Amino acid sequence: MRVNDIIEMAVRVENDGELFYTEAARVAEDPKVRKTFEQLAAQEKAHAASFRKLLEDQDEEWDEIDAYLSTYASANIIPDLNLIVPELKRMTVSEVIDLAIGIEKDSIILYYELLDTLADERAKSVVRNIISQEKEHVSTLHNLRKGL
Repeated sequence: MRVNDIIEMAVRVENDGELFYTEAARVAEDPKVRKTFEQLAAQEKAHAASFRKLLEDQDEEWDEIDAYLSTYASANIIPDLNLIVPELKRMTVSEVIDLAIGIEKDSIILYYELLDTLADERAKSVVRNIISQEKEHVSTLHNLRKGL
């Protein structure tokens, strides 16, 4: 698997994250929870666009990546949304938040591994910024859960 494959997978992860938060917002009864999920969905959409831009701006071949990253990236970061979305209505807000926190943490791990494979400083800067935002998502979700 090449780094550009990982970045394409990261776009899918962010797109899935956007869908997850959009659906979670749709079923959320609490306006504060709904608004938070809507904001997180918008941020995931922006992350996907940032990753797409990295792919568009790529001038040279990415280096091969190690077996660990290939294996990790091949794993499904976002659980199967076809199974999760119907269950969102039956889950408590705390369960949805816990699931979201787990997804965000898995994404952060992947992006740190991606960061280690990049040589281009501009690309590294983009990924560092996304990692920072994903960490903020974890903090936002923890605070949301505390406020319930």
